[in-house]
Amino acid sequence: MKSLRISETLSLPIDAVTQTFADLGIRGSGKTNTGVVMMEEMMKAEQQAVALDPTDAWYGIRSSSDGKGDGFKVIIMGGPHGDLPLTGMNGTIMAEFVVDSGASVVFSLRHLSISDQRRFAQDFAEKLYDLKGKPENRTPLHIFLDEADEFVPQRIPHGFERMFGAYDRLVRRGRSSGIGLTLISQRAQVLNKDVLSQCETLICHRLLHKLDRKAIEAWIEAHDTEGQSETFMAALASLERGTAWVWSPSWLNVFRQVPVRLRETFDSSFTPKAGQKAKTAAKLAEVDLEVLKQRLSATIEKAKHDDPAELRKRIHELEGQIKAKPIIAVTGETIDREKLMDAERAEIERIMEKSIIPQIVKMLERVHTWVKNSVTDIQDTADHISQQMKALQTQPSQLAFVSADFKKDVAVAIIKNAVPAPAATAHWKEIHKSSSTGSDASLPKGERIVLTAIAQFEDGVERDQLSVLTGYKRSSRDAYVSRLKERGHIEDGNGKIIVTVSGIAALGSDYEPLPTGRDLYDHWMTRLPEGERRILEVLYKHPKGVDRQELDEVTGYKRSSRDAYLSRLAARRLVSIPRSGMVSASENLY
Repeated sequence: MKSLRISETLSLPIDAVTQTFADLGIRGSGKTNTGVVMMEEMMKAEQQAVALDPTDAWYGIRSSSDGKGDGFKVIIMGGPHGDLPLTGMNGTIMAEFVVDSGASVVFSLRHLSISDQRRFAQDFAEKLYDLKGKPENRTPLHIFLDEADEFVPQRIPHGFERMFGAYDRLVRRGRSSGIGLTLISQRAQVLNKDVLSQCETLICHRLLHKLDRKAIEAWIEAHDTEGQSETFMAALASLERGTAWVWSPSWLNVFRQVPVRLRETFDSSFTPKAGQKAKTAAKLAEVDLEVLKQRLSATIEKAKHDDPAELRKRIHELEGQIKAKPIIAVTGETIDREKLMDAERAEIERIMEKSIIPQIVKMLERVHTWVKNSVTDIQDTADHISQQMKALQTQPSQLAFVSADFKKDVAVAIIKNAVPAPAATAHWKEIHKSSSTGSDASLPKGERIVLTAIAQFEDGVERDQLSVLTGYKRSSRDAYVSRLKERGHIEDGNGKIIVTVSGIAALGSDYEPLPTGRDLYDHWMTRLPEGERRILEVLYKHPKGVDRQELDEVTGYKRSSRDAYLSRLAARRLVSIPRSGMVSASENLY
């Protein structure tokens, strides 16, 4: 029987394809190499494997070690080396393709936004679990989940629940459907401990941080039946690159240090040193793109069979065909068109009754009716607000009264139509934006930057906050504020500087309100300096908050740097910093 040779001293049995592994280690310790070696061995054994690759580090499996020859004929979807492009909406159809074709695939996700990566991974896992549950599809399949902490995090942010549940289910229950899975992560501390404890085999490379080492204690408590934890933990910090502890108490009865062999294919995860250029493979093993497209076309066509729109289209076509048919004689009886049409229609209705499609259609019809009614109510409110805004432009002195009245109207709309508050705030900004008649071309650059920063916050900003938002020193900031006041574009209110309707009008089409929710997080993650970005990333993944000391340990920042970054993030209203207790990301980001 074939085996999977991952080292000169260790080979895994072929049923590793349906087992669960945790492949952990700090960056550069060899964990990705171990994952690729396992996939190489599965390819040699003609087993199906799939890799979800958020870093574009796996495409090299298609090329030889020097990048000049053929590797394995694994399909690459997405990214700069992909055979075909990939979007965040392709998760369901790709799961269909993987099951229908039996092909091994690397899904390169790095080019996708974080939200699109999440959507793809979620849809892929849910559909895969559903399809593999059917008896005819229960063939062995192994999934390599690189950067697994992104998919099964310890603290689950709002909006990640479905994706987490999908992969948790694959780890816990996938084996009965032929699914095995390897979790690969350099950040054991943020990998979900409940999911980690379900992995049958631990492959652990060097781990240095005490929180990373502590993170695997849950696995050890669940699996250490012979008191080997002290030996294991004592050696983790000193493991050489490429060497790993392989600990499998039940399945393999193995507890040893293993020098994992180097991958035989191109090392596309190689980190270039200073002065070096990143290496790329000059040649990838060829796959028949026409056959690939045909397979995908067949998969898409199959998926259409469960599409209500396609079924309705088919009914219309059949009715047209029936009307064109002459009267037909069958076994001596004459059957006219109407009877034949009724028979055809009854058959299609019978097919639809066996599926959940009618339920989905009815649900969508109810949602459509609700939305249509809600939009009408909201439009009535918006028209009323618009009238107030026009009155305000001619009577600025009524600002306080109209603003309060406006907020009341929005509150009524939210309660009546269940419209989320952030969406209402965005709508408020759009109303202000639409009320402008064009930007003030005479507004100097400095004043425009300061005015834009103030306009982003409905309830105004403090002066010190304004310095952080614009980067201007106190003297420049105050000079711009003074000039904007003279123009009537801003005013003081409750210790803050507030934009006026005149200010919104002066910005005109140049004014772009801040987004809300996850889009707000993505907006700032592309604009913040590294220190602030790293702090926000950690806090965002832990909605319930992070202790300051733990934040220092996770990021590696000293207290002074950490407090400076937090202060700037607070000025942007991206974090909440209580006097004591946990620091957390702002609710606006969720």
